[in-house]
Amino acid sequence: MPKSRSPILLIALLLVISYSCLEPYPPPTIDGGTSYLVVDGFLDNKTGSANVKLSRTIPLSSTDIAPAEASAIVKIERNDGASFTLSERGAGNYEAKNILVDPSKKYRLYIKTNTDEEFQSDFLSSKATPSIDSVTWKVYNNLEGVSVLVHTHDATNATRYYFWSYEETYEFDADYFSGLKVSEGTVNAIPQADQTYTCWRTLPSQQILVGSSSRLSTDVIANFPVTVIPKGSQKLFKKYSILVRQRALSIEAYTFWENLKKTSEGLGSLFDPQPGKVVGNIYNVKNPSIPVLGYFDVSEVKEKRLFIASSDLPDALRLSKPSSSCYVDTVFIADLPRFDGNTNSIVGSVDLGSGIIGYLYAQPYCSDCRYSQGTTQKPSFWE
Repeated sequence: MPKSRSPILLIALLLVISYSCLEPYPPPTIDGGTSYLVVDGFLDNKTGSANVKLSRTIPLSSTDIAPAEASAIVKIERNDGASFTLSERGAGNYEAKNILVDPSKKYRLYIKTNTDEEFQSDFLSSKATPSIDSVTWKVYNNLEGVSVLVHTHDATNATRYYFWSYEETYEFDADYFSGLKVSEGTVNAIPQADQTYTCWRTLPSQQILVGSSSRLSTDVIANFPVTVIPKGSQKLFKKYSILVRQRALSIEAYTFWENLKKTSEGLGSLFDPQPGKVVGNIYNVKNPSIPVLGYFDVSEVKEKRLFIASSDLPDALRLSKPSSSCYVDTVFIADLPRFDGNTNSIVGSVDLGSGIIGYLYAQPYCSDCRYSQGTTQKPSFWE
């Protein structure tokens, strides 16, 4: 399965090319680029939680996961001299909770790597974020899918620049239900707690979503497209939910994310505009000419959740689960002592009218939704 890359990592790959190459397309130099620090940092001024992810750039042609920048000292510093140290929670991921954010003060990010390189951001004022008015859906482009839309406004006309991310969760079933298990020739019922027919899968957003009302007389964002779920997607077979998160941006942060979006969307064609330098607000303390890729921001997160059940959809989009490609065979009762219940799942019984004479079985992935990257743990928010 291909590995996903975050938007900031994608731009990092592009900027390796732009910083190290003079010609638009010299593939040999892509694999020899310098490893730059990649920073994705955010301080929530309401909850006081800070999250910073540090990694290093890798060549654009690589399929490897970007190496984490581990064992760094990461702090949030306030302009009155106070500082808050983040703890590393997994390689390259740093976090702190319950920071008391004073809206009258400014904050910056400070990083010292395990090789004694020092980086810091500009001092930033925190921004308030208006609530999301609603998250809605509509049929997309003549029954080609479902479009999810966000609506928001700021009555004070003070926000103007917005950033959104989202998290999708959907419920789905395995191809077959297995309520029985064979152990040492004996057929036993599988306890309800151990059944693996229904799962939930959660996916984070991967694209950059920014919007602006700066050209409007009022600070209103209406019908902003968050994502499109295509017709026939497994997400729509049973029940789907999306949690949309919104935060206010400064014009500088908006410019960064908008440029990053344009650059990442231009990847893949020699005829696209070549990537330029996308300047963030983090720099190398001792040598500011060394590129640092990413952005640190201080704002507030507002969120709203939407559910879409299959029964909510128009008939043309309310599709049944596709036919299974699983191979099903029969084991007769007399053969159960030799049946391997660990590598096969019972998915039905054979009864010719005089009682059960055997059972239908298939490979485990046919009746275990966890093979499709799901979990049987029902989310706490699920309706």
